[in-house]
Amino acid sequence: MSVQQEHLTMKQSPLSDHAEAQVEKPPKLEYSVKEADESLEAYISAISGAIIGVLATLLVLYILNGGTLRFTNPARLTAIEASLTRVDENVGAVNQNVETVATRLAALEGEAGVISQLQSSLTDLDAALNSAMVAQGGRMDSLDESVAALDVTRKNFDAFTAALAAALSEMNTTAAPAAAPVNAVEAPAVAAPATASPIAARVTPAVAAHTDLAADAVQVILFVDANGDGALDDSETALVGAAVTLTPAAGEAISLDSTESGALFAALAVGEYTVSVDEIPGYTLGGETSTTLSVEADAAAGQVVYFALAAE
Repeated sequence: MSVQQEHLTMKQSPLSDHAEAQVEKPPKLEYSVKEADESLEAYISAISGAIIGVLATLLVLYILNGGTLRFTNPARLTAIEASLTRVDENVGAVNQNVETVATRLAALEGEAGVISQLQSSLTDLDAALNSAMVAQGGRMDSLDESVAALDVTRKNFDAFTAALAAALSEMNTTAAPAAAPVNAVEAPAVAAPATASPIAARVTPAVAAHTDLAADAVQVILFVDANGDGALDDSETALVGAAVTLTPAAGEAISLDSTESGALFAALAVGEYTVSVDEIPGYTLGGETSTTLSVEADAAAGQVVYFALAAE
């Protein structure tokens, strides 16, 4: 930065040799500029000196006032203090936010580690499931083969069972009738009437299950129904010597004479049978003298056929 100094210089004009030389002319004014360059450093030094002087003055006042400075504008001082307080609060808030961000970053790093472990675990689980599915597929194939083999065995067993049932049926038709078992239904015996002329009687059959008999057995009881209720009561007696015939749906008929316990047909094959009463000494039979029944493979009890005779 430079400072220019300006000034005016008065100059006298020379007189000419002519007559006009005696006439006095006014002086001419000339304008000249004198440049005086000063360095920027000198200007800055001057400003610095002024600042240092102010600071020195404040220091002297601080010393004279016993270590305190007093300002003549307390409102501005209060505003400065409030500004400093807000600045301090903002700095504290910024520090707290920085700490929160740091904590969150640390938590995110931990979560990233957990997510990585979870992804690894999921990968291992997927591989294990794939292996298990492959092994399960192999076991299912083996199970299918076992089921197929079992089905063949079942068919063979069914064929064997059918052949055995046919053989037993043939044996029953040719073998002698078995004696009544101990657990047969007991019925009191009664002799045939002594009258010379036969009594006309109507027969009503009824079939009932009885757990005292084997599931493949049929027992036939004939009795005189004195009260006409169709059931064998304690006061009523069974007939002895009546001819009873059991005819299977396929095979030969079997005939037995009734005893005190009736006529027992045991070890019967599964199927349908017809039970009929051929004749009873001293009686002329009428009504239904036969009935049909079925022997089931899964039966839980045997069957008793009651033939009730009611005189006309």
